[in-house]
Amino acid sequence: MYCQFIQRAGETLGFTCTFCSDEETAMKKLHNLFFQIILLNPEQSASGMEKFLGNVRAIRGYERTPLLILVPENQSTHGASYLDKGADGFINKPFDEDQIYSHLNLYLRRLIYRRFHQGEYLKKDLNTEKGIVVLCSASKDLLEIPAKSIETDTVVVTNESDLFKTLYSQNVWIVFIGTHAKWALPLVGKIKNDEAYSIQVILLRSNQTLDNVVVDFFNQGGDDITSLNKPAFILSRQINSRIDREMYFKEKYINALTTAASKLPIRSEKTMQLNYGVWDISAVHLYHDAIPGGDFYEMITINDKQRILLIGDVMGKKWDAWFFSLAYLGYIRSTVRNLAYQNFNDPAHLLETLNEAIFRDFKISEVFTTLSVVLLDRQGSRVRFASAGALPAVLIKKNANEIIPVRAEGFLLGLAEKEKYKNIEIDIKPGDALFLFTDGYLDDNHPSEEQNKLEKFGQELLRYVSQDTALQIDISLKNSGYEFADDDRTLLCIRKV
Repeated sequence: MYCQFIQRAGETLGFTCTFCSDEETAMKKLHNLFFQIILLNPEQSASGMEKFLGNVRAIRGYERTPLLILVPENQSTHGASYLDKGADGFINKPFDEDQIYSHLNLYLRRLIYRRFHQGEYLKKDLNTEKGIVVLCSASKDLLEIPAKSIETDTVVVTNESDLFKTLYSQNVWIVFIGTHAKWALPLVGKIKNDEAYSIQVILLRSNQTLDNVVVDFFNQGGDDITSLNKPAFILSRQINSRIDREMYFKEKYINALTTAASKLPIRSEKTMQLNYGVWDISAVHLYHDAIPGGDFYEMITINDKQRILLIGDVMGKKWDAWFFSLAYLGYIRSTVRNLAYQNFNDPAHLLETLNEAIFRDFKISEVFTTLSVVLLDRQGSRVRFASAGALPAVLIKKNANEIIPVRAEGFLLGLAEKEKYKNIEIDIKPGDALFLFTDGYLDDNHPSEEQNKLEKFGQELLRYVSQDTALQIDISLKNSGYEFADDDRTLLCIRKV
C-alpha cells in the first residue's frame, strides 16, 4: 500500500520510482543510477541502519541527497535517532498519498531551489553587466541618496521580504541601510555570512556618534559608514567611486578567467587549419563579448587512416555553459579512445555511448548539449555523419552551385537514456565543402522560423565558399554586415581537394 502511495506521488511530481527489497539490491542501484531522493523503510536495528546510511553517504554524489526514514508512529524516538546517523528527516507511518506527496514535494523543491540558487549566483559572478544599488528605507518616498546622480539603477526596499527577493533575483553590488531603516539592521549578518553574496553593506548616518547601532553593524560584518552631512554631488561621487571599483574588480576577475580559459590543455583553439589526405579542414571558434560560452570542437585521431571531427554546443549562456563544455570534452576524449580499439567506424554508436554515460552521471545529467560527429577517411570520398540535436550540416556542391542541408536524427545528449542515433553517408566530390556550425551563426536579432535562418545562412556560405578557411569566411560575413546571434560561434569547414 505504501509503495503505491509513494509511486503515485512521485509520478505526480514528474519522477519515476524504483523499489528495492533489500540493501544489496539498493546499493547496486545507487552505484549505477542517480536518484534525487531516497526513502528507507527499515526492518533492522538502529545500529544496522546507521551502517547502511553511512554506506549511502559514502557513494560519490549522495553526500547531500535527501534521505527520509519511514518510521511507525509509536517509534518516533527511533526516527529522531536516525537524524543523528545521517538521515535528513523521517515520516511517521501510517500515512496517505497526500501526506507523502507533501513530504516529497518539500524536499524536491529544496533540492531544485539549491541548484537554481547556486547556478544563478554563478551567472551573476561571471558577467560584465553593471550591478545595481539597493537602498533600505522606511518608505519608498524617503530617498537619502541622490539616486538620479548614481551611475547605475537604484532599487528602494522597505521590508525584509522585498530585500531578499531583490538580492535573489538581481545582480546587487551595494546595499545601503538608511537612517530610518531600523528593520534592516539585524539583517546585516545574514547578508554578509551567506557565501552566495558578494555585496558591500554600508550604513548611512546623519551624525558621527559611535553608538551601539554602529558597533552592532560592524560586529555583524558591515563594510563601512557613509555620512549624509555633505553636499549631494560629493555623496554621489563617493557612491559612483564604489561602483567604479566594483566594475574594476569584476573586469579584472573576468579577464583572469578568460586568460586561464585560453591556456587550458583541454580547449577549443580559436582557429585551426589542416591538410589531411584528400581533405582540407579548417575551423574558427569565437567568443561573444570576449567571454567563453558553451561551444566546443575537437579533432581526434583514431588511427593512421581515420580521424573524427566533433562540434557541440552546451545549453546555457557564457561561463556557466563553458564550464560544462570542458566536462563534455573530457567524456568525449575518453570514450573515443575506448571505442578506437574496436575499429571505430560508427559515429552514431559513439553518440549513444556518450548519451548513456552522461544521462547516468549526476554531475552533468541535467545539462544538455548538441553534438555532431564526422568520421573522415584519409583517402576516401565519403564521410559518415551523425548528430545529437544539432543544426543540420550544409553541403555546398561546387559544380551545381547547390546548397544541400544534411539532417540527422537524434535528441540532445543527456535528454533520454536510451536514445537512438543514425549515421548518414555524405558523398563529397572535389571542390565540394561540408559546413558544420553552431547557432551563433543564426541571426536572432530578427526572430523568424529556424528554416528561414538556415536558408539565409546557407546562401551566405554559398556566397563565400571560395574563401580558403573558416576564419576568412567568418571575416567576410562580418564585413558584409551579416548579423550574428548574441552568442559564441563555431564554424567547421571540410573541403575535398
